[in-house]
Amino acid sequence: MYHDNNYMKNKYMKDYNDDYFFLGLVESPNYPMLDLHDDFEDYAMDFLMAEPIEYTEPIQLIFGDPIPRKPIMVDYHDFVTPSPIFSEKLKNVIEGMGIKDIQFVPVLIHDKSDDLIYGYYAIKVYNEINCVDLNKSKYDLSSYNGKITSLSKLVLDNEKLDKIPLENRLIFAVEECGIYVLYHISVVEKMLDIVPEGMTVYRLSGWDSSSPFYEVYGKYLKGLMK
Repeated sequence: MYHDNNYMKNKYMKDYNDDYFFLGLVESPNYPMLDLHDDFEDYAMDFLMAEPIEYTEPIQLIFGDPIPRKPIMVDYHDFVTPSPIFSEKLKNVIEGMGIKDIQFVPVLIHDKSDDLIYGYYAIKVYNEINCVDLNKSKYDLSSYNGKITSLSKLVLDNEKLDKIPLENRLIFAVEECGIYVLYHISVVEKMLDIVPEGMTVYRLSGWDSSSPFYEVYGKYLKGLMK
């Protein structure tokens, strides 16, 4: 009897799309988005590059538009797409796991009165992994260099990830389009154990372009919404 080894391998290979999550901000008119202060706009591209940021002082941020009437600072805030802002307690959870090729960049945040808010960090992920299943994903290509500029559907290549030890892919940026950063379920569980305010998570396998990331990791959602 003929056996298709590739078929058998794919049949029993783990589907890593169920194991990875995006982070997101809980929708609230009181949670401010954050932007670079005018004096630090030169750092904008640094957050998009796959390399550590060299800095000698905290990077300063401001509330982005629209500024909430009554801003509330929480454990997670949106910033540059691949680099959200974490509170110190959320940062400490990640640091305690010894994850490779990430950096926490200290930031100072100017509030509405220009007073400074301390204890926040931008996470910079420079661990890039080539991982997109180009046959199953949907994406736009640049007319300039032919590279992926955005994804309306991201499907991971299970065979590629299967060759990488878990400790080397706990948090990583998608090499083909680095604005997408994925967090392994084991990391997400640790983060959600402290019930971070303002943060929710979305399973990669639930992503579709019309309603992105709306499958929330249900076991922990109840705790987040108490």
